[in-house]
Amino acid sequence: MSLSTVLGAGRGRVEEDGWLPIADLMAGLMMVFVLVTVLVLRNQGAGDEPSEAGRAASAYFTERDAVADSLQQALGEQLASWGAQLDGATLSIDFGAPELNFSAGGTQLSDHYRAVLKDFFPRYLAALAPHEGLIDEVRIEGHASSRWAEGSGAADAWFENMALSQGRTRAVLRYLFALPGVAPYQDWVRQRVVAVGMSSARVVRNPDGSENQARSRRVTFRLITNADEHLARIKARES
Repeated sequence: MSLSTVLGAGRGRVEEDGWLPIADLMAGLMMVFVLVTVLVLRNQGAGDEPSEAGRAASAYFTERDAVADSLQQALGEQLASWGAQLDGATLSIDFGAPELNFSAGGTQLSDHYRAVLKDFFPRYLAALAPHEGLIDEVRIEGHASSRWAEGSGAADAWFENMALSQGRTRAVLRYLFALPGVAPYQDWVRQRVVAVGMSSARVVRNPDGSENQARSRRVTFRLITNADEHLARIKARES
C-alpha cells in the first residue's frame, strides 16, 4: 500500500540524473510571497478584510510551516546524533561528514550511514504523510566541494565531483528503497523521490566568503513544494 493510496493519488515522477534548474523552489516561493505582499497591501491598506486569494496564500504558508514543525517533532531529537541539520526555511536536511558515511572517494555506504538512514527515512516519510498535498518532490541531493585531485582543473573537478555526487545519491536511494520500513511507501517513493548529483554547484561559504570545504560535502534531503500550483490558484481567485 503506497502513501498516495492512503492520502490521495499523486502525479507520477521518474528518477532524474544530472542537472536540475537551480533555485526553482525559492523562485516559486518568492513569486507567492510577492503576490501575497501585493494582496495584503491592497486589501488591508484601508482596513479591509483579506481577499479570498490572500487567505489562500496565507493557508499555503501555514501548511508549509506545519511541514517544518512535523519534521522537527519527528526528527529533532535525533538529528545531532545522526550528524544532520534541519533547515526549516528550505525544508531540507543535511547529512555531513561523508568520510564517515561513504567509502573514501567512493559510493559505498558505510555501516554507520546505513544504520542512520534506516532509522531516519521511515520517520521522515511518516512526518511528510499528513502533508502530501503540498509535496511535489523529495530530492536526495549529493553535494561536493570544488576540489578534486591535486593539479586537476576546475572543469575536471566539477565533472568528477558530479559523477561522485550522483553515484552517492543513487546508492542512498537504492538502499532506502529496499528498507523493510519503506515497503508500504514504495509506490510513492518511485513517484516523488529523485536522486540528484549537484557536484559543487552549491558550496557552503564561510562568513568571509571563502569555501567551507568540509561542510560543502554533504547529502541533502530537500523537500520541493508545489508552489506553482498554489500560485496559479491564487491568481485565478484574484482575477
